[in-house]
Amino acid sequence: MTLSLLSFFLEQLPAERFLRIYSSYVVARWHIKEVRGSEIVCSNRKLPVGKTYRSSISKIKLLVDGPRTASVTPVRRGAPLRPGDS
Repeated sequence: MTLSLLSFFLEQLPAERFLRIYSSYVVARWHIKEVRGSEIVCSNRKLPVGKTYRSSISKIKLLVDGPRTASVTPVRRGAPLRPGDS
């Protein structure tokens, strides 16, 4: 398997639906419940927002109504992106 940068995969995703918030985190916009300066809340989990990405996050200021669920897992360098990939 060839290792690729997360930015390559992010380019393949629709920009209006996904957002990079940290060097190893991409979240689906509809799972963001709250934006709090240097962190966001997704399904009662606080996720850090990297300094590089704070300006784009502060412009969004989304508040999602109603409970949503999300599973957000950090991507480790060299780790397969999907179960079963090797």
